[in-house]
Amino acid sequence: MVPYFDGRIGMLATEEGPRVMCGMGTGEEAARVPLRAGVGHGGGDLKLLGISSGSGARPTLEVWLAEGLRPPAETTPDGPLWISMERLLRLVSSGDLRHPRTLAALNVVPIKKLVS
Repeated sequence: MVPYFDGRIGMLATEEGPRVMCGMGTGEEAARVPLRAGVGHGGGDLKLLGISSGSGARPTLEVWLAEGLRPPAETTPDGPLWISMERLLRLVSSGDLRHPRTLAALNVVPIKKLVS
């Protein structure tokens, strides 16, 4: 799940760095579960961006984009990080972002379309 608002992507903060919101299952309703857990609600317009094929121990990954979200006015310690696309690209290119599912999901996201 890739929540998107105003040039930023909502990601979960972990000790290993930011991660996309992941859940089990397939389809739109399954995609709303990690959205509810990460953002606090399952609203927004969802669009299936694509599927990252699994390999070995890594399962196939559906990548959904959630648009039309409004982040809360105040951030909470357990709420998502809203990371600018530019910062996200720096994290990926520097090698600081290494989480396999996050990298697989971001490989499907049309970053050029979201930035322009």
